[in-house]
Amino acid sequence: MTVEEYYGCYRTLKLHFTNDTFNFFNCNVKHYSKKMPDNAGLLFSKVKKQYRTLNEFIGVCVANIIHNIPHIPYVSHFDDEVYIDWKKKIQSLPYRFEQDMRFLFNNDFNNLFEIKGGECKIVKYAMQNKINIETFIILNELLQFIPKVEKDIDDYLWPMWKSRTLKYRPFLNFNTAQYKEICRKIQRTIK
Repeated sequence: MTVEEYYGCYRTLKLHFTNDTFNFFNCNVKHYSKKMPDNAGLLFSKVKKQYRTLNEFIGVCVANIIHNIPHIPYVSHFDDEVYIDWKKKIQSLPYRFEQDMRFLFNNDFNNLFEIKGGECKIVKYAMQNKINIETFIILNELLQFIPKVEKDIDDYLWPMWKSRTLKYRPFLNFNTAQYKEICRKIQRTIK
């Protein structure tokens, strides 16, 4: 990979998370690599040395973008600790999901998707980091609740937050059957 391709990768990831119609997975990164500003060359040379593979750099970008919702940090402001924490979270995703689901089942799971006063508990818990964003995404994958609740949520951050979570979804690889089983197991232990 060239320095220009690292730059193009950052540009396309930034567009992916900020433009509703842009899709990182359907774009040609090399096309976005062509017009790297002169002042970005040194920075992206350092980035290329620090992150030897493009997959690692993509992980760093995604971790920092998700961590900094609602802002997209410039590559020079990326925090390696955020990336390390994100990797640990992804590696322990089933465990974290189970912990979050226990929290949700113990906090009136049946009313999580009701809208009261323009608020939805599941959205509030996710936006306040009481549950992981990944749990929110997996639950939506299982229950498809976003289309049902989104029109009545009255929070000015919700549209941007929803967009980022939906844009983050393709970067998460998980087996829905495994997470359904985790939910069933917790439900059986709580009853």
